[in-house]
Amino acid sequence: MLEIVFGLIMTVLLGLLLPLVVYLIMLVIAGAFYRKPNSQKRSLLELERNGKYPNLVIMIPAHDEALTLPATLQHFNMLSLDRAGKVKPRIVVIADNCTDNTAELAREVGVEVYERFDTENRGKGHALRWAFEKLPQDFPAYEAVVIFDADTVPHAEFMIEAAAAYSRGVSVMQGRYDVLDPHETWRSSLTYVAFALFNHVRPLGRAVLKLSDGLKGNGMLISRKVLEKLPWNAYSLVEDIEYTSRLVQADMKVEYVPEAKLYGQAAASSKQALSQRLRWEGGRGAQARKDIPGLLKTALLKRNVAAFDRAMDLIIPPLGLLVALLIFSSLLNMLAWLLVGGAWLGWTLSLFGLSLVGIIIFVLGGLLVARVPARAYLALARAPFYIAWKLWVYVILVTRRLPSEWVRTERAKIEVQDVNQVTRS
Repeated sequence: MLEIVFGLIMTVLLGLLLPLVVYLIMLVIAGAFYRKPNSQKRSLLELERNGKYPNLVIMIPAHDEALTLPATLQHFNMLSLDRAGKVKPRIVVIADNCTDNTAELAREVGVEVYERFDTENRGKGHALRWAFEKLPQDFPAYEAVVIFDADTVPHAEFMIEAAAAYSRGVSVMQGRYDVLDPHETWRSSLTYVAFALFNHVRPLGRAVLKLSDGLKGNGMLISRKVLEKLPWNAYSLVEDIEYTSRLVQADMKVEYVPEAKLYGQAAASSKQALSQRLRWEGGRGAQARKDIPGLLKTALLKRNVAAFDRAMDLIIPPLGLLVALLIFSSLLNMLAWLLVGGAWLGWTLSLFGLSLVGIIIFVLGGLLVARVPARAYLALARAPFYIAWKLWVYVILVTRRLPSEWVRTERAKIEVQDVNQVTRS
């Protein structure tokens, strides 16, 4: 009897996974119909014609980033809101609890520096809140803030697209977050594939369906009016996810602007990758448990489709875990059938087959929509090893206590030639 109940439970689990896969396919199909909004094109032309560019401030939270800042800040200094290169944004580096010469290096490049020392309130979320509170006094005319990580290289036209988006009424924007060194290692190649699907294709679908994108913590614009209406109180390990949920529940949307591109450093070693995944996966899971009930409540009471979509985004596990759950539940189900028999084996095989085919459609279809180069498909050959490694990450998350505050991931040095290679492509 126990085996039968167990088998039925596993079949139900498989039945619950299939709709999640269908949801992902829906986003891919919608994303295939994305076209650059005419309003964005008109805004670009209007700004060039009248020269009335918005007052944007770039903020770069940095904790011991001496390895990355010299190369990236040189590029940040070349950014402008116009193609002629005459309208420059203000740039502020938040040197947060630094023990190296991050602040000194930033000043040498000529940007403004906020130095913060607060060992009680550590982390990016606290640093951003502290800096946002200083902005009105130091930059009285600022209209919006654009946040980048210190190891990030924005495309040469990122701020041009951001200015156009803000000028056409976008209050919260997320740019296309890609990988700086996509083919350096097999891990960076798989990270590139994952970013293409998670950071680009899914947001493309949401843009077509008029839903809200999620903030990625990097390459995001937030208007002054939004910060005044909904102050930054996101201090978790995944402060971007936390603030996105609050925005959606307040009937505000994050608009995805894929033309605004930025590139971040992929983990170069297993140690770096493990540190990043533990922080992100653990933080995402904890935040999802907090946010999903409120989002579903908002979706039901306010008939807010964006809130429902946001809840679904948090409910759907990362792709590697989704595949692992699919295989694991199917194997356990078949084991129960071998022990006691039963009529559910056909359902198990059908649900497994449909879900697996659906995941393949999502991945391959998504990569087609993202228009990735052919060599990105070759990286998929390593996917089984990556999934096995991700399972090990989840074992660690279950068996160890997750850090309650942000832990910095070790960086590799970014060279100026690497920056120049990607930012004008």
